[in-house]
Amino acid sequence: MDKYSRTIALLSFLIGTLFMLHYYVIADFETFFYGGGIFFLIATVINFINVIVLIVLLILKKKRSNGKSLLLILANIPIAALYFFLTTHFMSGMKIDFINGTGSEISNVKITGCKEINIGTLEKNEKVSYWINSNCEEPNNIHYIINGDTITEYVSTYIDLTEVKRMAHLIGEKNGRHKKVY
Repeated sequence: MDKYSRTIALLSFLIGTLFMLHYYVIADFETFFYGGGIFFLIATVINFINVIVLIVLLILKKKRSNGKSLLLILANIPIAALYFFLTTHFMSGMKIDFINGTGSEISNVKITGCKEINIGTLEKNEKVSYWINSNCEEPNNIHYIINGDTITEYVSTYIDLTEVKRMAHLIGEKNGRHKKVY
């Protein structure tokens, strides 16, 4: 039972972490919400049953390894709480890919709005991604220098997060070109 319980605890941690990383990197809300939600429910039931069985075995057999397995399973609770906190944080924002489409290197690149983000220099066709807080009503703009000229482009204002969680902004297009990815 110990090996089984430890394997279940480890798999619960690893799969939950993969869902969280997948959402952070790709911002695929549907996979995260539905796949992660179903996984969470199944893992909760399986781990709860494991906890009950381990407690019974610990009481009846007084085997220390059952206690260690129990602690390993219970260690997933604060990790799940942290993931819940991170999820609510990510849900209040949107991931924007900024792609240098100017055909040249651009410098002094910064995003302004609710939070100022200094990017520095972007090479031709280079892409960087940032999470932007979309609960702010202040417009987000990108500023950069190209061939000695300072350019400001509009990126976004308040965005309905039920529609989009990720967007691509092509720098250098007239008013930027936006593509709703998710």
